[in-house]
Amino acid sequence: MNLLESISATTSCARNKCKGNRARSRQRGVTLVMSLIFLLLLTILGVTAISTSTLQEKMSGNLRDQDVAFQAAESALRFGELAVNQMWLTGKPTPISIPSCANAGCAWDTDATNPLDDIWWSASKQEYGGSGKDLPETTADPGYVVEHLAHVEDTGHRGDRYGAPPGTEYYRITARAQGTTPFSESILESTYKIQHKN
Repeated sequence: MNLLESISATTSCARNKCKGNRARSRQRGVTLVMSLIFLLLLTILGVTAISTSTLQEKMSGNLRDQDVAFQAAESALRFGELAVNQMWLTGKPTPISIPSCANAGCAWDTDATNPLDDIWWSASKQEYGGSGKDLPETTADPGYVVEHLAHVEDTGHRGDRYGAPPGTEYYRITARAQGTTPFSESILESTYKIQHKN
């Protein structure tokens, strides 16, 4: 190999290296852009996953709150039915329409009630349980109202000197309860009947 051929090969090699360096620097730029796009996609997926899990947590919390309110209203409803039985153990309750029926032992005349009115409800309800807070998971103990709906006489019997003929008394018990927050409320009603002899 002579000197001229050696210089020509060196120049050619140098040119090839220069082209390779330029190609490498271009590839590094593309890699950076692809890495940024990939990082952006991962960020979007992460934010979406966090939003979804937060929404699911709120939904499960609301469902639990609603369930606590329903269970509390169910407890108050059963307590109201027991209260009606207790009234009949001490004598037939007289339906009244004055606000003094907020205590246990009487039934409202159905024309005097408005269980969906918050002001009337807070003044007229009977509280579930005793004087203290009985249901720790609720914001407040539930309440109930007993209404006298109708008296249906047994037409096969006539009254005697001790009172009206035997028949059936119908009552409506309405219960309202809150859950773990005051923003959830459950309202339940049941119709309760008692058959009596006089």
